[in-house]
Amino acid sequence: MADTAPNGRPLDHTGPLGHWRSAHRVHGWCADCPGIEPWQELMAWRLREDARLVDAEPEDGKDGALPFIVDSTATPRPCPSCPTAEDSLLVFTLTATTASGTHTIGTFAYCPRCHDTPRTPTEAAHG
Repeated sequence: MADTAPNGRPLDHTGPLGHWRSAHRVHGWCADCPGIEPWQELMAWRLREDARLVDAEPEDGKDGALPFIVDSTATPRPCPSCPTAEDSLLVFTLTATTASGTHTIGTFAYCPRCHDTPRTPTEAAHG
């Protein structure tokens, strides 16, 4: 792990109020930190999962267990911050698939037009 976040600031594993604690606990920063773009956090999670699976034992599939798979989808919606008729806000949903099923593990929203990152209902509920 690097000694600084992608924006050059020191890592903060506690997470300021309103930031995503899980990302701060794992990476030391999150997409709500100044100078960090949402794609950087998404890439950090993917790289972390790739590195974790490199050393994992291959699954033989005989017991019906699935490997741990992380996936993301982007759903376009109207952006509340910029006046546009098109769906410019992208709501990303991260899911994990395990032997017990598919589970939502996080969401975040990003508008490439106005660069706003409004809170999704899941983020607002969890702080």
